Amino acid sequence: MRFAFSEEQLAVQQACRQMLRAHCTADHVHAAWTSQAGRVPGLWGRLTELGVPGLMAPEWAEGLALGEEELALVLEECGRVGTPEPVIEHVAVAVPLLAEAIAAAERAQADGAALETARAALRAAAAGEALLAVGLRPGEPVSYAGQADHALLVDRATGALHLVPRAALTVEEQTSVDRTRRPGLVTWQPDAATLLLAGEAAGELCARALDRGAFASAAFLVGLADRMVQLGVEYAKVREQFGKAIGSFQAVQHRIVNACIALEMARPVVWRAAWSLASGQPEASLHCSMARIHGVEAAERAAREILQIHGAIGYTTEYELHLWMKRTWSLASAWGTVREHEQRVERALLGAE
Repeated sequence: MRFAFSEEQLAVQQACRQMLRAHCTADHVHAAWTSQAGRVPGLWGRLTELGVPGLMAPEWAEGLALGEEELALVLEECGRVGTPEPVIEHVAVAVPLLAEAIAAAERAQADGAALETARAALRAAAAGEALLAVGLRPGEPVSYAGQADHALLVDRATGALHLVPRAALTVEEQTSVDRTRRPGLVTWQPDAATLLLAGEAAGELCARALDRGAFASAAFLVGLADRMVQLGVEYAKVREQFGKAIGSFQAVQHRIVNACIALEMARPVVWRAAWSLASGQPEASLHCSMARIHGVEAAERAAREILQIHGAIGYTTEYELHLWMKRTWSLASAWGTVREHEQRVERALLGAE
């Protein structure tokens, strides 16, 4: 058995890497931090040219109908450059959730305006013409809620899944350590016009969407960790102390190695989660939690170690490392805490309560 990505999958990654290196530099991310939208002008359009918004959308919606394996590579590239675009929320979670909800509603022979609205929304989302936000835990802030054309939201009272247009949402913007994510608390009124799926089927799809969020955030965090390690290596080569580059000091080398070990441990765990999701493995949820744990650990370890190498300059907002660290901290608290995922692993492996 060959455990490796195909040439086609690697080609998707390479195309994404080349585009992002040119159009999502540290200067672009810096500018996004102070912009009204918190995003890079024109970048979503360039991602659309590569088919990224519809990467997980079915062919009938003009999507690429690819899977989590390709998505893992794309998300790692997005993490490496710190892209502020909603690739996790829209591409990895909302689009496949909406597609699965439509399919489930069709199997149940549901019909009406809500389903037709959902089909149109998915086509627009896959084409990059509309933005989807997703809030699967009622009461928690929803990233990009103020910019989305529709939001996939769970009704706290019934657990049903609704597709809510922006006009029907009230969004109270929240403060985030990462100024590009722009989360908001949403209030809305469920009704028959927004109801997409209810009952056990809705619960199963939302649980799978949360798994995708855990996996996708882990893949993004791996990219962040990789870039922070690279920044540490580059800085250690040019920063001198006592007449020598600090990279020649054993203590500095150990910090970089510690970060590299955590990164190399996390990457294959994320890839396994991608394969498990794409192939429908029964332990996919477990693998997603493991990926989430390792992804957060890799990025947080890289942030700690590389910050120590940089010293005070690493804290300054003008320096690139600062942005990557804050993106790490914001994602570390999204899609379930590490402790929540550790408890899931404990229950799966040990039968712990």
